[in-house]
Amino acid sequence: MLTGPRSRRSFAIAAATLVVAACSKGAPPDPKNRPVPWSYGPTTADATNEHLVATGTKGGAKLSVGWQCRLQDGKALLVQPFKRAESHPMFDKVVLSIGLYDKADQLLTRVQSEPITAATKGFTFPIDEATAAKLASLTFFYVAK
Repeated sequence: MLTGPRSRRSFAIAAATLVVAACSKGAPPDPKNRPVPWSYGPTTADATNEHLVATGTKGGAKLSVGWQCRLQDGKALLVQPFKRAESHPMFDKVVLSIGLYDKADQLLTRVQSEPITAATKGFTFPIDEATAAKLASLTFFYVAK
């Protein structure tokens, strides 16, 4: 039985902790508006020169440190460079070929960007809702334009 100020304070702290824990779980993520994980395609010796240079595997500097990818309204894929290089030998020479995959790593479709330049802020690709619902990951390849 809880009696006295110390027991009531302990009970209040425990109750508050449970409330915070329950609230911190939040609502489930919105499947139509969510980040989408990505990775580069293989950077082995049989990859194209453009892919190797743009990923920084060959020649040092990366075209972009990474990419931020997000599904928007279940109708579009937004792809934005994260820390894009200020200059790079592959600017204006490559496009992104992006494979969209489901949870079983089956290719759903492929999209291709415009040429990547020093001014590229990102790309928006329309995708159908059925593809968006199944979309689990992306694979990026830099290819010659």
